[in-house]
Amino acid sequence: MDSPPPEDNILELMSNLGKTQLEKLWKLRKLTSLKEDQVQELQRLHYLYELGFLIDLAKKAPDSIHNLVCDRLDTQPVDDYVTDFEIRRGIFYRITRVACWSARGGINAALFAVLMVAPVHVLQSKLAALEDSYYDRKNQTEVDEMLSQWQITSVNGIQAFVNKGGSQKGASAAAPLMANSQPIILQPAPTAQSPNHTQMSEAVKLCKRRDNNRCCFTSMSDAHEAYIFPLDGTENTTMITDMLEMFWDADTVMQLVPLIRDRNVMESPQNLISMNGQLHTWFDDCKMALKPIGETENGVVVQFYWLREGNYTPNSVEADFATFTTQSGIGQGKSWGYKIAHRRSGLMIDTGQTFTLKSDNPAHRPNFQLFKMSWDLRRVAAICGAAVGEPWEESDDEKYMDYYSEDETCSSVSEENNYPEVLRWREEVEGGIEIETDVKIETDVEIETDDEMETDEDEQPGDDFEEPS
Repeated sequence: MDSPPPEDNILELMSNLGKTQLEKLWKLRKLTSLKEDQVQELQRLHYLYELGFLIDLAKKAPDSIHNLVCDRLDTQPVDDYVTDFEIRRGIFYRITRVACWSARGGINAALFAVLMVAPVHVLQSKLAALEDSYYDRKNQTEVDEMLSQWQITSVNGIQAFVNKGGSQKGASAAAPLMANSQPIILQPAPTAQSPNHTQMSEAVKLCKRRDNNRCCFTSMSDAHEAYIFPLDGTENTTMITDMLEMFWDADTVMQLVPLIRDRNVMESPQNLISMNGQLHTWFDDCKMALKPIGETENGVVVQFYWLREGNYTPNSVEADFATFTTQSGIGQGKSWGYKIAHRRSGLMIDTGQTFTLKSDNPAHRPNFQLFKMSWDLRRVAAICGAAVGEPWEESDDEKYMDYYSEDETCSSVSEENNYPEVLRWREEVEGGIEIETDVKIETDVEIETDDEMETDEDEQPGDDFEEPS
């Protein structure tokens, strides 16, 4: 093989090339620098007659293609939908073996959901007490009371968690849990316990400033404030606390209960996160959940999960494990849910992606403990159908709209994939329009420009928000 020409000769040759020739030379250099897997992917697209379409898109809307390719999110290994599945199945069978002699012959969906989520060691302790009453002391009255209490507490606790303004969502017309027992009907809290709207208004402003008025997950503007732990649920903290004390460990109860009783936490940015309107609806309806997986020096790392939707309401009664798992939408392994949602770049949001929620002010940082319990209870609600989906509406922002500008009001979303900015992206790609973008998306995804930085009345930028970790 001939040796390459001297460097001076190469520079002279390149100086004599025309613009088109230089472009071809540059493209050739790019192609020869591709890794083997990248070359194979290009060949695959070519064989499928898709490479030409991709090249055409890149020519028509290079900025959009660049943004999509460069917008990367970190991912972490995904958990099983139900951890310790076989152990929980065994606990279920042993409980229903005892329950078959009780008044109903089965358990309700709310208790089943708790059995699929609550700490295994606590459930095993409850099971031991039940079997002691049934097998050793043969006290059927005590067994019936225990099963009744478990089911009523599960129903009331999870409905209190998802309750909005006192009305039950997904209420069932099923029979009472036990012969002489009725679940408590959630009532609107007394006026004295209603949220402090002045305090909440300030908390919402701080939340939006912290998150630069953008969704923490899609980077889209006009974000809603979403409660990590439902604010209305704090009006029913007794029922939530009863469920936690019954089925969760003492350390969790000691950490969480003081938080959900503390207005300075619940009505603060610690309990708020900015979300696109559709994600906000899905979050409230427990169709998605955020698992806290770590803390940084000034933030919380959460992992995104789509939840599955079932066919039950909390009062639905069943005795067969296979029927429960099928109808509640869960299964063994990593069988998570699926919905279509995109980031501003067009990148899809999937289960397993991670995001870092950051603030330099500890008082404004999303609370890790609230995320932990939100993660557990949203899964319980999804399994038993406690949060039945409703048509998407504008958020409760209207309560605090006195400080919003007109361009900050929420836009309507009428279908799953109907994000206004995604539609704009599609139109410009398909129409071959050169996109003018005001955001630069880097590979390590710190997304922020001076133009996008929201400022307060003193023209000070908001707290940093680092999107994906």
